[in-house]
Amino acid sequence: MKKSLQLSVLAIIFVAGFSFVNTLPARALTIADYGNIPSACPAKSPNNYNNCGVFINNINVNGFNDNDTSESVRYLPIEGNYITPNKTITIQWNYYITSFNPPLDYFLVKYGCGDTTSLYNDDYIIANNIPLNKQTNAQSIQWSIPASVANYQYCKIWVYAKSNTRVDAYSTPTVGVSNTRAFTIPSPSQCVITNFSASNTNVNSGDSTTLNWNTSDCNYCSASASPSNSYWNGSQATYGSKTIYNLTNTTYFSLTCSGTNNSDTKNLTVTVQPPITRYTCNSNYQCVVASNGEYTSLTSCQNNCVAPVRYNCNTNTWTCSQATNGTYGTYSECTSACQPPITRYTCNSNYQCVVASNGEYTSLTSCQNNCVTPSQCVITNFISNDYSITNGDNIILTWNTTNCNYCTASTNPSNSYWTGSQATYGSRTIYNLQNPSTFTLTCSNNTTSDTETFNVSLQSVTPTLSFWADKYSLTQGESTYLRWTSNNTNYCVASNGWSGTKSITGYENTTPNTQTTYTLTCYGNSGQVSQTVTIYVAAPTTSMSFTKLGRNLSFGDRSYSKNIRVAQGDVIEFYLTITAGSANDLYNVVITDPLPSVFSYRAGTTKIDGVVQADTITTTGLSLGTINRGASKTITFQAISNNPGTYLTYTNTAQATASNITTVSDSATITYGLVAGAATVATGAEDSLIISLILSIGLAFLLWYYLKFNPQGRLALARLENKIREYRLEYLRHRMKR
Repeated sequence: MKKSLQLSVLAIIFVAGFSFVNTLPARALTIADYGNIPSACPAKSPNNYNNCGVFINNINVNGFNDNDTSESVRYLPIEGNYITPNKTITIQWNYYITSFNPPLDYFLVKYGCGDTTSLYNDDYIIANNIPLNKQTNAQSIQWSIPASVANYQYCKIWVYAKSNTRVDAYSTPTVGVSNTRAFTIPSPSQCVITNFSASNTNVNSGDSTTLNWNTSDCNYCSASASPSNSYWNGSQATYGSKTIYNLTNTTYFSLTCSGTNNSDTKNLTVTVQPPITRYTCNSNYQCVVASNGEYTSLTSCQNNCVAPVRYNCNTNTWTCSQATNGTYGTYSECTSACQPPITRYTCNSNYQCVVASNGEYTSLTSCQNNCVTPSQCVITNFISNDYSITNGDNIILTWNTTNCNYCTASTNPSNSYWTGSQATYGSRTIYNLQNPSTFTLTCSNNTTSDTETFNVSLQSVTPTLSFWADKYSLTQGESTYLRWTSNNTNYCVASNGWSGTKSITGYENTTPNTQTTYTLTCYGNSGQVSQTVTIYVAAPTTSMSFTKLGRNLSFGDRSYSKNIRVAQGDVIEFYLTITAGSANDLYNVVITDPLPSVFSYRAGTTKIDGVVQADTITTTGLSLGTINRGASKTITFQAISNNPGTYLTYTNTAQATASNITTVSDSATITYGLVAGAATVATGAEDSLIISLILSIGLAFLLWYYLKFNPQGRLALARLENKIREYRLEYLRHRMKR
């Protein structure tokens, strides 16, 4: 046994004739024939019954036998484990006595267990003095495996043939020994927590997180938390997830799971951020707690919440110091005025100059020059730096007065930044203006007062929308993306060819089966805006499909359609798609698009799939070469709308030809009469005079007809004539009196 303990500390070595599985149960029996024959046979004495005359073979364990004598290693598949703690197995063997014919009295069975393949043959004796069974030539023994084998990696078994006849002073000499049978030992299963994690380990106060765990070879688990948490406490399953709600403190979570042979513990920490206290600066320049305050710390608020610096003169020490409502706007202004006078004068309520320690005049002459009865209190200036702003902006009010002693401020609707008593001059910032407001300043002296007001308006922000498609002409089964962007909007709603609430900017794939118009309406604080996109769908064809569309670039159109509205001088972009059918490729494809005479082609604008082409599409035609079946190409080019002349609607027809397909054509309609403002409609003096003349003649005719032939019109005309005569008589009387 001592040798086994020495061997158990050796490193694991792979040696021919033995196999070992580290963590999973053993699934193979390793047999090493004629290997590691114990040193006890042959005997250490020269004359030991002629080198072991008993041949022991066919050792089997629980019915597994092997007769191969090739001295090689084999791995036999088995069902279950052979060498496991506290299990009883049967060991059987056969023997025969060779011609040396040594005396055979009994068998000795030994086994050894260890951590290397080099086991000694005398580690552990299973049984001693097993009697011979000469009738069957076979022996067997039952072995109840001790629990100690769990400490090792494998075991080996030997069978010795023993004699009671002493030879050369040896007691019970060995007269035969078996080949080795080696067996792997399954490692005991270990309970392991394979995963213990949280969906979020850093949360805000009041948030939740979800704990997830999995185990291997564990029978039960228990949970705990510090500080304690009712959601994570007590017995738990060996796997699962659990949501921990309303976390208010950083919490340490622990999970302990146990199995047959051991326990395992895992821990994790969920950090909870404390709630943020926000601060704002009120109208008194004090930092106060506010749920939507602009500052996240009291220090940053106090650093910024500073009243405008003004200065006062201390007439006792004749020094200047800061004061919230100080008389002087700058320190230099204060120091210049804050001089100790020999005698100071003030103007009293009777407009007499009298000595006063804090008088505003440093000489009697200057006091008398200014101490006169005021003629009128006048607000000489009351203005804002901006009269039209967007919601939430700040403005600065500035005012000056003459011969005024005090002022008061008011706002409609009321505003805490402009209310109550004010100095007779100064400036004040109005923060975060949310409504159109009227600002009023009233200033007075002892006898007179003056009031000034002005309005500040809020600009309305008009919502805008751009809505287009990647492709406007499809074959049934094809799809395209609708795309849109909007500004000054809160949400969008789809209608007609689609539905539902949409984001203010996005895209969506669509596969219409027929021509479909999609409408998108976006809503903002200042109104709504709508646009439509039409997708033209052609049925699958075996020959060729062809579509012509257009849009007004000058008007900002992003989508193409069959009908285009223009004004003189606008730039039009035409969009043509051609698709080869499923039957054949198209050869020698040519597209021709002659323009009506009121449109001029823009040179250098023809493109095939975005690549610039020769300027031939409106004259001799644009060559596209070969188009493979099922493929398509897109052609775009631009034109300028000229004076329409007599007609206001024109049809523009394009055609596509191929050497193996009948010619196809498609048209778009261009209509003059787009009313979009001075930027898109040309106007002039000639047009205005003609329109004015026509309207004047029409109105004069209608008025004459009403007064002449309608009874009520004739009565009204008579009354008008009487009034004219009365006014004329009154005028003459007045002239005569003068």
